[in-house]
Amino acid sequence: MQTDLDYEVGGLSYRRRADGIHEFGFQVLTTMNVDAWFETTEAIEKHAQLTNQHVRALYHIHGLLPTPYAAKRIIDMTRKTSPTMRTSTAVLMDDHAIGIVVVQALLRQIPASHLKMNQIFFEEAEALHWLEERRKALG
Repeated sequence: MQTDLDYEVGGLSYRRRADGIHEFGFQVLTTMNVDAWFETTEAIEKHAQLTNQHVRALYHIHGLLPTPYAAKRIIDMTRKTSPTMRTSTAVLMDDHAIGIVVVQALLRQIPASHLKMNQIFFEEAEALHWLEERRKALG
């Protein structure tokens, strides 16, 4: 799957922003769009590993809770990611207690070496500021 082109598939949108941030938006979680996300992320990480790049990603998951399939694929992806890879992931979501608890529970399943690279945000400006600070710190 091309990672340099914007696309939309089954409730998932992807674009690489001018500032280099990989932006994903989920309207709904289906097997098809979770698999498309997985393939795109896998390609992004392979390219970043070859070129020693810092992968910064912004996820819009407003009003969604991870399905069991999505949770499994997220955990699979994080386990595949090299602990030495520079990644920063900002998850932008609504300020709903149940969603926060579910996403935090999912993040606890991710290997400890990756935890410091993921943050939950409720305001896009804060998420983008954090990603820019990570870029400055990690290159």
